[in-house]
Amino acid sequence: KKASARLYYLRKLRQFHVDRHLQELFFTATSDSLLLFGITVWGGRCTARDRNNISRVQRIAGKIMNTTVQPWGVSHRQRTIMRAKKIIREPLHPLHYTFQRLSSYRRYRALKAKTNRLRQTFGPSAIRLINSQPI
Repeated sequence: KKASARLYYLRKLRQFHVDRHLQELFFTATSDSLLLFGITVWGGRCTARDRNNISRVQRIAGKIMNTTVQPWGVSHRQRTIMRAKKIIREPLHPLHYTFQRLSSYRRYRALKAKTNRLRQTFGPSAIRLINSQPI
């Protein structure tokens, strides 16, 4: 709702013929930051309705700026992988022990999760994303 309200200001910037680069910076700073705040935490549990709402706001913003906006799914993958790699590098992080390498040192040990709710949390989903990356 807040991000949709900020699209008004984006339309005004376009109306005043502000440079597209400045429009993109404004969108990133105001609307995109609202849409993607904490995406590494809630992105796995996002419902179809929420995904559609976020995509709709991003599509409208892309049309206003006459450019394409990176889809939220791509942002979720990138940010989750970056956060996981940061946790792996930091041995004092509380989640560091969840990222254990297998004996081949190519992949990480997948966490056992009996429920779908646990499978969609940050740890198991981050390990799946890292393991699915090409080496």
